[in-house]
Amino acid sequence: MRTTMKAGLSAPARTVIAHAAYLTVAGLAFLLAPEGAARLLGVTAEPYLVRIIGLLMLCFAAYYGQFARHEDRPLIGASVAVRLCLAAAFVLLVMADLAPMPLLAFAAVDVVGAVATALALRGRPTTGPLPAH
Repeated sequence: MRTTMKAGLSAPARTVIAHAAYLTVAGLAFLLAPEGAARLLGVTAEPYLVRIIGLLMLCFAAYYGQFARHEDRPLIGASVAVRLCLAAAFVLLVMADLAPMPLLAFAAVDVVGAVATALALRGRPTTGPLPAH
């Protein structure tokens, strides 16, 4: 079900709202269950460090949510490059044996989200729900 706020947003903004939601869920998991998050990644880390990562994810989620909500197309567009660069960095870290394989799942989420946003940006600039066919 769509919320009232999302109904008036453009397609690119909705993809960024989805990314903000993903960052919020992941950030809360890292913040509230740091040992479980570290196990999921296959690393041993001090819980406070994992919590810091969770807080940073929540901060980025807030930024993404705001620039999507305000239809800031330059920042929405920039988010595509940023997410693709982050995914590439994750892949390089794993390939260099500097990070565990489960990090590739985060890279995949970033790539899928960035591609969805890029495709939405290429579409016609409309707001509101897509017309029914």
